[in-house]
Amino acid sequence: MDTLYKCVRPEIALKCIPEVGNGTLRATQPAALNDPFECAIVPIYVMTEESKENCELAKVLTDINENNPVSEEEVHRARRLYGSLFTSRLVSEQLSTRFGIVSFASDPLHPLMWSHYTTDGSGFVIGYNFEHLKRLAEVNGFLRKVEYSSRPGLITGPVVLVSPESNLPILLSMKSEHWSYEGE
Repeated sequence: MDTLYKCVRPEIALKCIPEVGNGTLRATQPAALNDPFECAIVPIYVMTEESKENCELAKVLTDINENNPVSEEEVHRARRLYGSLFTSRLVSEQLSTRFGIVSFASDPLHPLMWSHYTTDGSGFVIGYNFEHLKRLAEVNGFLRKVEYSSRPGLITGPVVLVSPESNLPILLSMKSEHWSYEGE
């Protein structure tokens, strides 16, 4: 694979093409991704003591970004606001304080990519040299092929709560198999 592609709306193309814009790409925070199941986890545990669980989850969330500590009270409040989705919501929000995701496709002509990421199928496809992206990602980030799964989030459920850092690359690059046509 020599080239990765990004379908974009015209106004975005004008920003990211160096000849007319500043040459930057916008990274999307996990909490703002268009698939609500991206960067979501499915915790697999039985709650025995809510206050103890709140304390443990607050520590794990703080470990994701120590510059944005999460308190037990915030976990408690999220539990009440978001019900069974509170863990996933908190993880996604905390990841958003530290990470952004730029997605690329392998097929520049896929019609669904044009319909999802351009304006009514009108826009641009921009090609990026894979080797150049790889060199840039080695400096301070990740360049990973997306893993499509029938049950995204399950493999990271209990593990994220024990060791979030080692599982972040997996969590940030996993999507439902329904999106596999994107070839990211």
